[in-house]
Formats: sequence, C-alpha cells, structure tokens
Amino acid sequence: EQGWQRARLLPNLFTSRQEFKTFGLPAALYAMSPKKDDGSIRSIQTLKYVSEQFSIPIEKQFNRGQIKELVAKIKNEKKFNGKMVVICWEHKELVYIAGELGFSNLKDWPSKQYDRVWTFNFASDGTPVHFDNIPEKLLLSDSKD
Repeated sequence: EQGWQRARLLPNLFTSRQEFKTFGLPAALYAMSPKKDDGSIRSIQTLKYVSEQFSIPIEKQFNRGQIKELVAKIKNEKKFNGKMVVICWEHKELVYIAGELGFSNLKDWPSKQYDRVWTFNFASDGTPVHFDNIPEKLLLSDSKD
C-alpha cells in the first residue's frame, strides 16, 4: 500500500518542487519492460500516475539487462536535449545506468530505500555536469535530507 501511495503522489515532484521544475515536465518516461524472465511491472506501476497526469506514455521496450541500449536511445534523441527524462528501474541496476550516463563512483542504491531520486544534469554537448541524490518527501515517513 505504501508503494501505491508513493506512486499516486509522485506527479507532485514535478509540479511543486523547485529542483524538478528547471527542465519542465518530463519529456519521456522509461520503465523496465515486464517481459522476459528478468522483467517486472513494479517500475511501470511507479510511473502510472505520472503518465496519466501528464499524458506521457511509459516507454517499456528495454528489459533489465538492456542498460546500454536504454541510455543510447535517450542520448541519441535530440528532442530530449535540455529536457527531463525519467527512468524508473530496478534499484540494483541504477548505478549501472548512472555509469552509462557518464557518472562514476556512485554507491549502489540501498535495497530498502524507496524515497529518493537521482538526478543527472548534462552540458549542451552531453558532457556529465552534476549528480544529486534528492529525497522525495512525499510521505511523512520519507527521509528529510
């Protein structure tokens, strides 16, 4: 139930939190494919209300192991330049996604942590510029910093 509460409140990040307003509403939503043995529907469920509220389809063509393909697709889409792209994936794989994006030396995402957002900013030429680990602050029990 707590996961569904969090998912219902997730659109608020993009409308009420200043740190998420810089690039406007999300230009795309990517969730891990539910197909194949390593698939899951959890990331799709997490983005369900963001998708509905902002009328953005959830892209789910990549499975858990297709991180290189996922990142290549996002980096090669010119329409994403200067825009926010949301990736919701299995927590164990997030550090690998960050690495493919050009950010290294990040600690693994803790397995029991569901109240954080990793943000990555890039220069206009695609060079990695800034990483941040931000608390969602959606539920009363969420971390404050």
